Amino acid sequence: MLDQRPRTRVSVRQFLMALSWVAATWCAAPAHASAAAVSTIEAEQGTFSNANITRITDASASNSSAVRYSWNGSVQVQVNLPADADAMTLRVRGDQCSGSPAYTVTLDGVPLLSGSAGSTTWSEQSASRFMGAGTHVVAVTFTNAYYSAWPSCARKLYLDTITVSATAGMTAPADPPIPAGFVHQSGTALLDGANAPLKLRGVNLGGWLNWEGWIWGQGMDYIGQSAMMTNLVSLVGASGANQFQQQVDDNFITAEDFRALSQDGFNVVRVPINHLVLEDDAQPFVYKQSGWDLLDRLVSDARATNVYVVLDMHSAPCSQLYSFTSDYVAPFYMWSSQQCQDRTAALWQAIAARYANENVIAGYDLLNETSVPDQQLHAFYKRLTATIRQVDHNHLLIYEGNNLAATFNLFSTPLDGNEMLSFHDYAFMNTSTDLTTRMSRYDAAATKMNAPQWAGEFGQGTYSTISRYVSTFNQDALVSGWANWTWKQSPGNPALQTIQHTTASKLLIDWINNTTRTKPTLAQAQQGMSDFINAMKFQNTLPNARMLQLLSAAP
Repeated sequence: MLDQRPRTRVSVRQFLMALSWVAATWCAAPAHASAAAVSTIEAEQGTFSNANITRITDASASNSSAVRYSWNGSVQVQVNLPADADAMTLRVRGDQCSGSPAYTVTLDGVPLLSGSAGSTTWSEQSASRFMGAGTHVVAVTFTNAYYSAWPSCARKLYLDTITVSATAGMTAPADPPIPAGFVHQSGTALLDGANAPLKLRGVNLGGWLNWEGWIWGQGMDYIGQSAMMTNLVSLVGASGANQFQQQVDDNFITAEDFRALSQDGFNVVRVPINHLVLEDDAQPFVYKQSGWDLLDRLVSDARATNVYVVLDMHSAPCSQLYSFTSDYVAPFYMWSSQQCQDRTAALWQAIAARYANENVIAGYDLLNETSVPDQQLHAFYKRLTATIRQVDHNHLLIYEGNNLAATFNLFSTPLDGNEMLSFHDYAFMNTSTDLTTRMSRYDAAATKMNAPQWAGEFGQGTYSTISRYVSTFNQDALVSGWANWTWKQSPGNPALQTIQHTTASKLLIDWINNTTRTKPTLAQAQQGMSDFINAMKFQNTLPNARMLQLLSAAP
């Protein structure tokens, strides 16, 4: 599984595309005389942004028709390239009225060119940049509409065709060295370090390095780690609460869990991490040795059992979601704080720098479940990507969709040459649509991005629901595996390993999750903490053979 042999170059086109977005620039130029057309798109085949953009008959245009912009707006066209290209030519003209109509061009949402139609007859304007084979989106936007009643004058833009070409001397950016032995993408496929196809099938280790009340207690206990600790401190004092937290770190997941996971046939764990493991809010940008020691042990246990690790930033500094799942504590919020965003980027860089050469780590899941404007999330993903790549060019980067890892409209072109998309899907959260419909959307995103995809979270349903999900994922060629939520939890929905409470541990956990319940005495709380630490150990949890059978089902 973790073969260290050198591997051949993979996903070259994807890397070239990603690199070219950063390194190359567009330049306005005459049409390329030596270019061979790869694809020509009629503007009228595009999507118009408003009713002031219309298709018109024009005998001088290609196909005797063109698009007229009577006011500001855009035409968006999809370009399917069967081969690489490096030039784009627009055929435009314009009504000259107090100046020429100006326009901008974007490729896959990125600004590329500004120009103007300086003639009332058709003219061509070209720009040069490498474009990899595949699907791209081009938008041409009219930006300076003008109208005068006296003297009568209207400035309008006309667009005929968009032609993408390959010039005779086309060259692509140079390849960087590609490391050996690491999990990586090849188009929509995921490969291991020896270039063999890989499906990452395993579990989440929820409730360990990012507490969630319901995992330890009752099903509706939606409370995060910081609030749970505040309640515990009020009951047993700071020293007692901190000692309990250390014991949770040491015992909730151990080498015994990894041996069991490996023996059960799982090859990956997704590890939800609270930033507090490494960084206290009172000391931003200062990282705790105790946290590094904990993650080092995790990596060591995984390597010893041939189980891959996905590190998941489940709770970023100041929280990326108004939810207990990201340990939200009012009034702080990552998206409204530049410092908190800076801390998140710096933390990821520190993690990547420390583990850059650890190939048992399959990838970095950059941000768990967000719900912000697409543009904002996309920009932050770009920042995290650049920050990590300053210190680590080895690891797969995992980008979750927006709106709780469910929508992927923010993605148009690759963010990196070694990436994977991740969706989360729970039946109880999707009662209005069926799984097949949702999978078609996820598959479309993976195809569009030419990237593998992963079901980073699913579960918490009936046995029949779990069976249906596993079967669907296993039979979908575009899904490179899954991680069930979660490995161990208190009694509730079917879990692989069930924590068996004592009377004292249940009393304690129920109260720190909800202080309106019966409050334990100090003696009861101390007994409850001791009992719960013992109950969470793998050897004391109750295995569920039926769940194991469902999750081990062959594709």
